[in-house]
Amino acid sequence: MNDTGPRILLVEDDQMFGDILKKRFTASGATIVHVPNGKDALAAVEKEALFDLLLLDVSLPDMDGFEVLSRIRSVPSFAKIPAIIVSNFVKEKDLEWGQKMGVLRFVQKSSVMPGEVIDMALSACAKKT
Repeated sequence: MNDTGPRILLVEDDQMFGDILKKRFTASGATIVHVPNGKDALAAVEKEALFDLLLLDVSLPDMDGFEVLSRIRSVPSFAKIPAIIVSNFVKEKDLEWGQKMGVLRFVQKSSVMPGEVIDMALSACAKKT
């Protein structure tokens, strides 16, 4: 793994989509931690060094991505980590809530190519530094 590129936490239960993103992020120099559910996402932020970006699905098997983000944001050192929601299930009220929680973007999974997700995420990481 590359320790000089951005560190990204990908919370995605669709294994195929997650694998595609992971390969592309790694090829672009990012360090990616891919977890399939909210419980593992919370464990990852507890044990890993800080992430430069959270890339969250909303529909997860154990809790939704909004609950994951709320819990992560409740830890002061994680409160400012940029987040992008990538999901097919986002409602208008979710957009409003996400804006209050500092979500940078909401991306409808079915309307973008994996390369576009990578570009958005890396761009968000570059703006952070």
